[in-house]
Amino acid sequence: MKKSILFYRENTQWFHGSWQHLTKVFKGWCKTSHLKEVEFNKNWFYRFTILLLVFGQFTLYAQSNTNNSQWGKNGPASAPASPVNWANGNAQATNSHFTEGQSIPTRIELAGLTPNVPASVTFNINITQGNDGQHAFDFFTGPNRIEEIVSPLDGLTGYNPVKSTYVFPIPNAGNTGGVPAGYYNETALKMACQQNADAAFPDKNSIWIYNGTVSNITYVWGNEDGLSTQQTYCTVTFTPTSTKALLVLGCHIAAEPTFACAGWGVGNGASTIGGSPYHFHIDNICSPLSNCVTLGSQDQQMASNTIIVPPTCSIAPSSAQICAGATAVFTASGINGSGGAPYTFAWTGPNGFSASTASINVGVAGTYSVIVSDSNGVPAEAPCTVNLVVRDNPAPSVDDEEACVGSTATFSTASIPGYSYQWYLNNILISGATSNSYTTPALAQGDNGGVYKVIVIDGNHNTACDGEDAGILTVNALPTVVANNAEVCTGFIVQLTAEPAGGTWSGANV
Repeated sequence: MKKSILFYRENTQWFHGSWQHLTKVFKGWCKTSHLKEVEFNKNWFYRFTILLLVFGQFTLYAQSNTNNSQWGKNGPASAPASPVNWANGNAQATNSHFTEGQSIPTRIELAGLTPNVPASVTFNINITQGNDGQHAFDFFTGPNRIEEIVSPLDGLTGYNPVKSTYVFPIPNAGNTGGVPAGYYNETALKMACQQNADAAFPDKNSIWIYNGTVSNITYVWGNEDGLSTQQTYCTVTFTPTSTKALLVLGCHIAAEPTFACAGWGVGNGASTIGGSPYHFHIDNICSPLSNCVTLGSQDQQMASNTIIVPPTCSIAPSSAQICAGATAVFTASGINGSGGAPYTFAWTGPNGFSASTASINVGVAGTYSVIVSDSNGVPAEAPCTVNLVVRDNPAPSVDDEEACVGSTATFSTASIPGYSYQWYLNNILISGATSNSYTTPALAQGDNGGVYKVIVIDGNHNTACDGEDAGILTVNALPTVVANNAEVCTGFIVQLTAEPAGGTWSGANV
């Protein structure tokens, strides 16, 4: 015998109408009976028994289960609401704003449950809309994947404030009830990617329940209007600890390619669908599990104008290397976004650097980041970054040299692999002098005072960073030596003298 579960809204009204209808039928049956009055009186017991059997299905087994689903609306983009406002009705630009990759908070309030008796609720989302592969929602998450605060118990009473959580399982062959392989594979990859990205915050991957615990979650694939609209049905099995329970989750808004987890491709994200394609529908409730009632109208919609497309950005050049003491100019640009131009810029960098202009002129090494916002103040999902490398200038060292007329002199500096060298004499390039040392030709007195300079260029990093140093050449004239002649007898010694002093004598018997 199937029990009838009564529901808030449509189902409560249906039951009320059914009761009146059955009462009228019974009265008419009594009045139009072909049996004589005596026979009616004689068989009153049987008729009364039939009446009990008819109405007993409602009075003996009926439960007044009610449900109420609400969106968590975070206000328009121009006036965000935090915490979110829980309300029935469609989410639209006047009361909500979300970006692709976020999740709209959703709560389901169930009442009239039997404590400690397992129950389930099945709900669904539209995952594709139309024949162009555009995705509305794509999977389920926790409710707290937006910037605003989500307080599930706002406006409610009778709930234990301590929630229980259950991680939404990744779709697989054991829990999808025949999801087409192509969609199941892609959804599984994207959902796994998102859960890995949020691994440090398990609440973001879980359904929340108050006054109960979740024991299982399964998925079923469904179609509406042929293949143009495809849906995912999610069945949550739970055990309430009270006569009412609150389930809280998030419907993930499908994205085009994003910075973190890959989207569905350009033109296939939620923002590309017009109208109100984002449906969340409570399909049925089973309490207990053997008694399931399908709901006629429990649909929440989100209009496409609630989906804000953040701008993206770029920086030119994408990187730079400069020499110590020089500067580099980086220019950021805003790209697209719902609000479009004019864009605003918020730069940060090393040593507390900040700027609000599109272009910056900087000379300190490090990473510079910019957040670009469109005319509505909506920021890009991720900053653009650029790295500035500052190379030290080479520091060669050249000593002064001294030599005599007719000899040579060698100037040198340290040899560093990857560095290039060029020598100059009195600032005139010396052809072929491209090593770390340079040896002069035979010197003349006119070479005295020459300045030999080397310029060293850092060729390791494709920069023009250079350093220079110079040495001065002193050329000494050859001395004129005058020595005296002398005669001496064998066996005697003689004193020879020469000018200038300091020379070295040579010859026989010296």
